[in-house]
Amino acid sequence: MSTPPDPCATCGLCCRVYVVPLVGRDVWRISTRQRLAPEEFVVVYPNPPGAIDGFRLAPDGPLYAMALAKKGRYARHRACVFLLELGGGYSRCGIYADRPDACRVYPMVSWEGMAVQRKDAVCPPGAWTGAALRDPSWRDRLQRMDMDMDIYNEVVARWNARVAQLPAGTSLPLAEFFSYLLNVYDGLAALERTLGEEILSRVVASWSTLPAAADLAAAEHEPDRFPWLRYLQRARAVINRFYPEVPIQRPFAVIREELLARRRP
Repeated sequence: MSTPPDPCATCGLCCRVYVVPLVGRDVWRISTRQRLAPEEFVVVYPNPPGAIDGFRLAPDGPLYAMALAKKGRYARHRACVFLLELGGGYSRCGIYADRPDACRVYPMVSWEGMAVQRKDAVCPPGAWTGAALRDPSWRDRLQRMDMDMDIYNEVVARWNARVAQLPAGTSLPLAEFFSYLLNVYDGLAALERTLGEEILSRVVASWSTLPAAADLAAAEHEPDRFPWLRYLQRARAVINRFYPEVPIQRPFAVIREELLARRRP
């Protein structure tokens, strides 16, 4: 069976329209594989109060989020910093193999366990064929994005717990947060290499899934049935090596599943 053509190969329209959010693994992947400092391609902007993925630089400071930089002065409708102009009206992502999760899943979203095309996609009419939209790899990418977001929440929670213990009026430089990200994701990458592709694919496929009214404590002792929980335990062990003087928080992904399990019949 031939692979459906990729309509993203020369389009680039979405690379001019959206603010592309980043999680820690995105920053680590681009920085290490493209040999770029995060400061060269990341912009930081205020996150809404209470956002679980927001990081602080001061105990009483605002929450921040990360996005891909734009060419020139930052503005929503400017081209992504990595967009290449090919001439003839064509464009191409300059880091396609290392693009962020948000780009990897576009223009799809998850709906009741299925991958469906988002209604507000800016793709030209007819860009995606039925075969391309039914490609099972979309669900894998969406699952991986959910996993990366949950792990990033854990990474940020560790950082914020450390910042919370700083004296009032103290502020850390953004470069220190970036350094923490790169180091902690080096450790997580080593964990994934140890697991191997087969086990990691099972982790991604099962991410954050529990049966109705599940006993989460019992499920944690069934690694073959719930490989994502075992991975989460090992990932948190990596994350918790940083700032050992800071109290350990409960994992966000597990808390969320506990709440969901209580609502299921």
